[in-house]
Amino acid sequence: MSDDLLVLGARDVAGVLRGREEAVVDAVRTAYLLHEHGQSSMPLSTFLDLPDPTTRMIALAAQLGGETPVAGIKWIASFPGNLASGLPRASAVIVLNSMDTGRPVALLEGARISAARTAASAALAAAAIAGAPASIGLVGCGVINREILRYCRLLCPSIERVVAYDREPGRAAGLVEELSGPARGGGPETEPTI
Repeated sequence: MSDDLLVLGARDVAGVLRGREEAVVDAVRTAYLLHEHGQSSMPLSTFLDLPDPTTRMIALAAQLGGETPVAGIKWIASFPGNLASGLPRASAVIVLNSMDTGRPVALLEGARISAARTAASAALAAAAIAGAPASIGLVGCGVINREILRYCRLLCPSIERVVAYDREPGRAAGLVEELSGPARGGGPETEPTI
C-alpha cells in the first residue's frame, strides 16, 4: 500500500478534463444512478458564517459506492468581490479518501471539477426533461453558465438560440461575441437581454 497522495492543481485538473466532457457526463449519470439505488451518503452541507454576507464558505461531504467506492469532502468558497480584482469568484479544494483505509488519496483543485459536474448535471436534466430543445436561457454569464451551455450543446445539439442575461451587460455581450465569433462558425443565434 502506497502513502502517495495525488495532488492536482488547477492546470492539472484542466488538462484532465479537457476533451473529456462525455466521460464527465457518464460519471455524473453513474453517480445519480448509484444514489437512486442507495449507494451514496451525503450529509447536509456546512455553511460557515462569515462577516461579509455576500461571501460564503461551504463544506460538502459525500460517499459513493459502485465499482470504485470513494469518500471525500469539497471545501468551496464564493467571494463575488474577487471578480473586480480579476480573480475567479469561486475557489475550492477536494479531498478524496480511501474507503479501505480512510487515508487521503487525492487533493484536487475543485472549482473546475465543480463547474464540470454542475454543467453535466444541468445538461443531463435538460436532455431528460426537454429532449431536443431549440433554445436555452441563461441567467448569469459567468463560469458555471458558460460550462452549462457547453455541456448542453453537447447533449442537446438541437439548440439554435441562446438568450443570455447578466447584471453586468458586458458579460452577456461577451458571451454573445464568443458564441458568434468565427471560431464557432457563427454559432447559434444569441441575444443578450439587459
